[in-house]
Amino acid sequence: MQRRPWPLAIGAPVILLALAAPRSGMRLGFPDAGNDPPDSMTRQAYDLNTEGFGPGTNGPIRDRGEDARPRGGEVADRRARGHAAQRSATSRSSPGRGSTGQATPR
Repeated sequence: MQRRPWPLAIGAPVILLALAAPRSGMRLGFPDAGNDPPDSMTRQAYDLNTEGFGPGTNGPIRDRGEDARPRGGEVADRRARGHAAQRSATSRSSPGRGSTGQATPR
């Protein structure tokens, strides 16, 4: 390697690029039936589901975790008002407390 560094310096990246070439065709994201052709049965079912239940029902379910930074009460209130204003499948309510003190869904 020390006698002839240039062949190795040129050959190593060429080999790495050749190994990485198949990765250039990767499509990352959340594939769903909304990407199908409009005349396919799965796309028609996707569109009917969106039409019947509203936008967002066919998307992935993502939930943010708790933030470690302390926040003031007004930020939490603003978030709660924003979530309450949403009328789609992406909104959710917080759990309530039953008579036994355990969390129950509302």
